[in-house]
Amino acid sequence: IVCSVVSLGSDSASPAAVMKWLPELAGQGVLPWEFHLNSDPALIPTDIEFFQLASTVTLLVANNFGLFSSRDFGAIWDLARFQDIVTGTYPIPDGAAILSVESGGGYLHAGSAAYGGARMYIPISIWFIFQAQLDPMQYDLVGRSYLLSEPETGQIGGNWNRALGLQRTGDSTIIWVGTTPVPYGRYGVSITSDRGQTWREVAEGLEVWNFAFNGDSVYLAAKQGLFFSTDFGENWEQLTIQDPTSGRSIDPNVWVLSARVVEGELWVGTNDGLARSSDGIAWEIFRSFYPVDESLPTEDRSYVSPVPFSPYFAEGNLKFHYMLQQGGETKITIYDFANNLVSVIVDGEMREAGQQYDDLDTWDGRNQRGDIVAGGVYIYLIESSGGDELWGKFMVLP
Repeated sequence: IVCSVVSLGSDSASPAAVMKWLPELAGQGVLPWEFHLNSDPALIPTDIEFFQLASTVTLLVANNFGLFSSRDFGAIWDLARFQDIVTGTYPIPDGAAILSVESGGGYLHAGSAAYGGARMYIPISIWFIFQAQLDPMQYDLVGRSYLLSEPETGQIGGNWNRALGLQRTGDSTIIWVGTTPVPYGRYGVSITSDRGQTWREVAEGLEVWNFAFNGDSVYLAAKQGLFFSTDFGENWEQLTIQDPTSGRSIDPNVWVLSARVVEGELWVGTNDGLARSSDGIAWEIFRSFYPVDESLPTEDRSYVSPVPFSPYFAEGNLKFHYMLQQGGETKITIYDFANNLVSVIVDGEMREAGQQYDDLDTWDGRNQRGDIVAGGVYIYLIESSGGDELWGKFMVLP
């Protein structure tokens, strides 16, 4: 299983990377990861794809510096060069950001952030470059029209540089394109089943990052959440990502950045963690936190994340991490810097001694009246009926 991790909005964050989980060790209770494409400045992976030719499997990673490929699962990487077979030029320059990559039917498709799209015939590795041309009378040297249109408006919903997906159903291949409004159009999705002759717009207003398909089902990973359709975009349902056993969940207000169906299971990557599900109802959630040691002094046996925290950005709720030496009924309270009560997070919940609690107890940044709090320094207090008292400070950004 290969996942992309995106680092957003912080110069101090760890560089983005591509990670590969080694499932053969999972039976030993160990979940190791291999990290690839670490760099400074950070590479920001936006899509991952595989294709196989004969016995060779090629891994491709689209990112903010181009399209990287590896034939040995990450030991050696090559940067793709987009030379158009017709003109011999490089319409997509070296180092251009590539936001989407998808393979199927002997072709590899890639979409750039600013220079259009590309299609490679895999067996002989030749590229055809497609760049938007709004004049329907303009053709290139071999008669390819660059007009991308829908019947009602003469164009697709916007520039298709956000996401690209190929859905195969029966004998048909449907191309799904995530659109953005610059310099024209709007956010949404345009789809075509006749290789671009006609387009239909669905999911208007959604800022889509990624597509995933399972037969006739399509999943949209979007800034507004995870969406699901079984009728080719006529109707959409937003999915809730929650683990019914542990009570852990992905915050519904965070961005869903990626989605992929692997052997019937849906994997999604968000600003609030990684999750997988076989039915779209029950989810397993993966997060990593710095462990708390119960032998540490009181002031070191708890912390919160993310810090600083802002209820105004799509980064998830504030999470409490702690380990009690004396368990029992537990209360978590937040106060402002003047020691005024702001919110009670849990009250009377049983928490065991010696157990690591990481993301079970969370705060959405609102006070007891339901209002989002002002920016500033806040204090939390974790108390157990067994006698533990853990506290700390954190900053809320407006």
